[in-house]
Amino acid sequence: MKKINKVLIDLSPLLNGSSNGGAKPFILKILSLLNKKNYIYHVILNDDYKERLHIEGLEFLKIRLSEVSLKFKILRFFDKYDYLFAPFGESRFHKFAKKKTYICYDFQHKHFPNFFTQNELTLRENRFMYYSKITNLTIICISEETKKDLIKYYDIGNSKVVVKPLYFSRLRENKIKVNNLNIDKKFFFYPANFWPHKNHEILIIAFNNFLKKNINNDYVLVLTGDNLKSSSVQLLCKKLKIEDKVLMLGFVSNEKIKWLYENCYCLIFPSLFEGFGIPLVEAVSFGKPVVCSDLEIHKRILGSAAIYFNPKVPDDIFSKITLISLRNIYEEKLKHVMKLQEDFKFNFKKFADDYEKIFF
Repeated sequence: MKKINKVLIDLSPLLNGSSNGGAKPFILKILSLLNKKNYIYHVILNDDYKERLHIEGLEFLKIRLSEVSLKFKILRFFDKYDYLFAPFGESRFHKFAKKKTYICYDFQHKHFPNFFTQNELTLRENRFMYYSKITNLTIICISEETKKDLIKYYDIGNSKVVVKPLYFSRLRENKIKVNNLNIDKKFFFYPANFWPHKNHEILIIAFNNFLKKNINNDYVLVLTGDNLKSSSVQLLCKKLKIEDKVLMLGFVSNEKIKWLYENCYCLIFPSLFEGFGIPLVEAVSFGKPVVCSDLEIHKRILGSAAIYFNPKVPDDIFSKITLISLRNIYEEKLKHVMKLQEDFKFNFKKFADDYEKIFF
């Protein structure tokens, strides 16, 4: 009789809304596709997590992580596990499993420390410095760039490091219905939370220049993402008197995101730093050209299928937006996108199987 393996999945960092960024839909998709045969899955959630979450074959347990009696509760409810999966790259439960697998997304704090508070920097440093003390650990890096930073900045002891890029799109499934948003103008689309490295303000300045130099066009810019930190962007739009040209939709459902991808003119992605860049892959999966920052990871993903700009220079962003608005350039990039579409393997099940092979 085949052994039943016990797997502990630590989702305690999972937050309500879109505060986890692109990691959240990616992680939930992977969990939904895990092989449920011969495995028992226990999933830890923070008691503060209020969204309804049900994935067939997984048993969820909410724990108030701030409780002093946490260790006692763990010892009381949990036996030793065969595997621990920490998809957010950290877990206080590593002592309760024989083999551990963590996902590592990026080291933005090393490149842009000014985007973090001192407390956030300390927490990040402590997390990665602790990797060397964890036995039987496999670290999945989402890109070669992330792996290089991990090895450059931290002692990882005897940990095994594997690179597994996020070549998947959660939105291409037929069961996700399209939710019409009734935007009747051509629009550039930028799906990103309003974090400093997402570079919204420079994009707004560049888009304003585009509008001023092309007064007869009818384009708008559509932004999605948690609006909690968007006040400076809103004030800038008001100052430039382009509130009607920049649509800030906030956190929206997958149905609406799918509609936006299907109907946008192209994706624009001016981020200053990325561990990978799931929206780039999703744009290609919908057959849309991309105008994005000239990061090495972006070039690795898209090659000749994108138009690149310096994300710190508004005039360069403006010129590349102008370029993609030309029909002949748009059609040329579209051909590259269609070829790249064939190269990408948007097979969710294979993607999950690959993860299982790594950590089981």
